[in-house]
Amino acid sequence: VTGLSTRHVAERFQRSPTTIASKFNDILIRLSTAPFYTKHVRLPRADDPTPPEIACSTKWSPFFDNVIGAMDGTHISCVPSVEERQTARNRK
Repeated sequence: VTGLSTRHVAERFQRSPTTIASKFNDILIRLSTAPFYTKHVRLPRADDPTPPEIACSTKWSPFFDNVIGAMDGTHISCVPSVEERQTARNRK
């Protein structure tokens, strides 16, 4: 979250960079695989409505109307074929 390098985190917690990287990878794998991911993560489908927090807000609505696939302020332009369109949706 802070954007610090493993070297800075290792120095802060007085551990080796190898230990920090290993533990970070352990946590990342646990959060991105079953059962945690399948239980707590739900990607939006193409036919899902825009959440009211976005649709009713003048702060978000003009910029995020009908946007699918934007994540962390990054949007990658993609033009897949008709057959590949659903598999390409919401991919990094």
